[in-house]
Amino acid sequence: MKRVLATVLFFCAAAAYSDTLPVIEEMSPVQGPIEGGTVVTLRGKNLAQPTATLSVCKFIECVPSIAIAGKYGEIVDVAADGTQLRVRTPSNAGGTYDVVFAFRTRTTFGGLTLIGNPVSGGVTLKRAFTYGRGGYERWLVPIFAKGETPGAFGSRWVTELVGWNSSPFAIGVYQTPPATSPDPLTNPDWGAPTSTFRPQLTGPGTAFVYAAGTGSLAFSLRVRDVTRQKESYGTAIPVVPESQAVAGAPILLNDIPRPAESRIMLRIYDFDGPTGGKVDLKVLFDDARPDEQFAFETIDLPAGPQEEFPSIPGYVQVDLTSELATIDLPFVKNAKSLRVSVAPHGSNKRLWAFVTVTNNATQQITTVTP
Repeated sequence: MKRVLATVLFFCAAAAYSDTLPVIEEMSPVQGPIEGGTVVTLRGKNLAQPTATLSVCKFIECVPSIAIAGKYGEIVDVAADGTQLRVRTPSNAGGTYDVVFAFRTRTTFGGLTLIGNPVSGGVTLKRAFTYGRGGYERWLVPIFAKGETPGAFGSRWVTELVGWNSSPFAIGVYQTPPATSPDPLTNPDWGAPTSTFRPQLTGPGTAFVYAAGTGSLAFSLRVRDVTRQKESYGTAIPVVPESQAVAGAPILLNDIPRPAESRIMLRIYDFDGPTGGKVDLKVLFDDARPDEQFAFETIDLPAGPQEEFPSIPGYVQVDLTSELATIDLPFVKNAKSLRVSVAPHGSNKRLWAFVTVTNNATQQITTVTP
């Protein structure tokens, strides 16, 4: 009897708990311009207040939030009974993105209101809102050069970008999506069924490629010194889908080696293209300690209009070796490793960043990614 009673109580508690979880039953409209500003209405249940099980909300006020592609929209109003919420969309480049509802902490100090990170997993509506035409997934190609590029000490560098479509169906892959989507079968070198392909980008520099559909593509990018190809197959550089962009949170790059006679380069990318904005760069030295020292700088990203399908990301390159060489302090000069934080101002930036450490003698490249 006790075992049966415990089971009944468990299911009753589970049912009561599920009745307090947020539920989204309808969302409209589901498409808007890339500039943002579309007022979207969500209808459902429990959208006004978090559940009592979120203990942090017992001590700090929690408010509902909506993120699209990781970027938070402006809450217009919330029905007191929790059945409706309206949000104004943030700007985004063209694409179809997840919509995430969650509760976030809100605190006020001296008239300044601070909104914290989500305190619940919330509700995710997969690929629910489309900016512009949508229909494509954006991939970041961080480094690309056509042909061979001469380097130091007689080295000759090539970048090799290879795609793989594991699906039995062709997938359209473009550097600039066409105005109307053609039959992918008319472009067999890009995304042919169950095959590899080599996108030929206009380069040099950085680029986006756009895939019509998701889930069955993989890309690899390798930087290789052809004068040393018998010794090394090169260094792999991540090709990053937009789902891995970091929005409204710091990008943390840990344990960056700092050997003598090396070049350390930080590269920062904006997934919405060159749309401007600022990021805070913080460099910390060696392992953490209570009196840890750091260097700090605010960096301007390249500015330009919001585009539906930008061909290149916003891009900033920071030579950390040269920057740190100007700081004549022992804890900077003697540090054997670094840690880097890249944090956007506000939440309306989707960024990615990584560091390369190049040995000046061997030209060997080490990468540090998030």
